[in-house]
Amino acid sequence: FPDLFALAWYLQGIVLWFSMTAPSLTIGWCVLRWVRVNWQSPLEKALFSTILGEGFLALLTLGLAFLHLLSPIVLGSVCFLGALLFFFLLFKFSEVRFLIQESCRQAFSFIFGKESPLILRIFLWAYLGMSFMMAFVPDLFYDALVYHLGAPNLYLQERGLVRTHGVLSKVPMIWQILYPYGLALHDEMVPKLIHWSSSLFLLLGFGSLSQRFSSSPMGAVSGLLFLSIPMVQMNLWTSGIDVGGALFAYLAVYAALVALNAQETPESPPEEKDSARGWIFLAAIFSGFSFGSKYQGGFTSAIVFIILFLVPLYHEPKRFRSLLPDIFIFNCVLFIVIAPWLLKNLYDAGNPLFPFLSPIFTKLNLQKMQMDPYQWVGFINENRRYIAHTWGEIWKLPWTLAFKDSNQSSLSFTGAGPLSFLLLSLLWIPNLKKWWAQGLFLYLVLFFAASFQSTHLTRYHLQGYPMLCFFLGLGFHQAWSKNRAIFRIFLT
Repeated sequence: FPDLFALAWYLQGIVLWFSMTAPSLTIGWCVLRWVRVNWQSPLEKALFSTILGEGFLALLTLGLAFLHLLSPIVLGSVCFLGALLFFFLLFKFSEVRFLIQESCRQAFSFIFGKESPLILRIFLWAYLGMSFMMAFVPDLFYDALVYHLGAPNLYLQERGLVRTHGVLSKVPMIWQILYPYGLALHDEMVPKLIHWSSSLFLLLGFGSLSQRFSSSPMGAVSGLLFLSIPMVQMNLWTSGIDVGGALFAYLAVYAALVALNAQETPESPPEEKDSARGWIFLAAIFSGFSFGSKYQGGFTSAIVFIILFLVPLYHEPKRFRSLLPDIFIFNCVLFIVIAPWLLKNLYDAGNPLFPFLSPIFTKLNLQKMQMDPYQWVGFINENRRYIAHTWGEIWKLPWTLAFKDSNQSSLSFTGAGPLSFLLLSLLWIPNLKKWWAQGLFLYLVLFFAASFQSTHLTRYHLQGYPMLCFFLGLGFHQAWSKNRAIFRIFLT
C-alpha cells in the first residue's frame, strides 16, 4: 500500500488534472453560447462543452509552443487562470451551477444507478477502476516514451516547437500537446489521467446518445463492450492518444446523427433548422479534432461529411441548393480546425501530411526531410500484412487477426464475443427507416471498409469502435424490450 507521501503525490496529480478539465468545460461553455443547438440533457451539454474546450486548449497550447512560451510558469498560469475563470462563472451564472449539478447527478446515476442490470454495472466498474489505477503506474509504453511523451518533453526543454528527426513526431498531436501541462508541473501521471478520462467521457457519451435516440439505459452495454476490448484497456494504461481520438470521432458522428434527425421533418420549425446547422458546425469541429489526433481521423472527417449530406439528398434530391450553405460551413470549419496541424508539419517537415505524399512535395522542393526508405517499407508491410484481396480471405480475416497474428491485432481485435452481438443487432434493422439510423449504418460500413483497406492493425480502427459498440448496444436494447430470455443468453 502506498505511503502518505505517495498518496499526496497522487492527489496532487488528480488536482492538476481537474485544474485542466474545469477550464476546458469553461472554454467549451463560452464557445457553445454562440452555437444554437437543442440539448437533450445537461449531461450532453457538459460533455460537449468539456471535450470542445480540451480541443481549443490544445490549439492554445500549440500557439504557445509556436511562440516558444512553453515553460512551467506559463503552463501553470494557464491552469490557474482557467480554474479562476471556472469558479468565477460558477458563482456568477446560475446556468453554470445548474449545468454542473445536473450533469454530475446524471453521470452518477448512469454509472452507479439501477437503470441497467447489476452484472453490467459490476463489470463496468471493474474496467473503469482497473484502468484508473493504472494511470498511477510509470509509463513503459514504447510509443509514449518515444513520441507521445518524448516530443512534448523536448518541446518543454526548448520552450517551444523544434524540428526533430523522429518521423512519428510529425503526426497531428492534439492530445500530445496537452501533455506538457503534466510533464512541466507533475509527471506522466497527469497525461495518463488525461487519456484515461477520455474513456469516462466516452462512457457518458454512450449514455447521453442512448437516452436521446432510444430512451433506454442500454448505453451501459455499449460502454462495457468498448471498455472490454483488450487494446482499449492497453491504451488506457498508457499516455497514448488512440482512445482520445476515438472520443473526438464519436462526438463528430454523434453531432452528425443529431443533425440528420433534426432535418428529417421538412416542416421543422425555424429553431429546429437552426439547431441542425449548429450540430453540423459541431460535427465539423470534432471531425477536425479527430484528424488532429491521428491521420485516421481523415476517414472520420470524410465519412461524416458524406452521411451529413448524402442521406438528406437521397430522400429529398431537390434540397441540394438549400444544403449548399451547410456544405460550405462544414468544409470551412473543418479546414480551420485542421489547419494548425497542417501548418506545423509544413514548418517542421515541408510537407503538411508528412510522411504521406512525400514524392509530390519533394518534387516541389518543399520537403525538408526524408523518411528512411527501409523504415518506410517496413512500416507499410507491417500495416498491410493481412490486407484481404479475395472474398475467402475476407471471411477468414476475423480468425486470422484474432489468433494468427503475432503482432498487435490479437490484442486489439474485438474478438468472437462482441462480434457475435452483431447478429443480435439485426433485431434493430427495422429502425433503419430513420435518417439518423441510416447515417449510423452508413458510417460504420464506410469507415471500416476504408480503414481495413488501409491497414490490418485494428488499433488504427479505434476511432470507429465507439459507434460500432453503440450499434451493438441498440441491438441489446431491442432484445431486452422484445425478449429478455434472448438478452440473458447473449449476456451470459
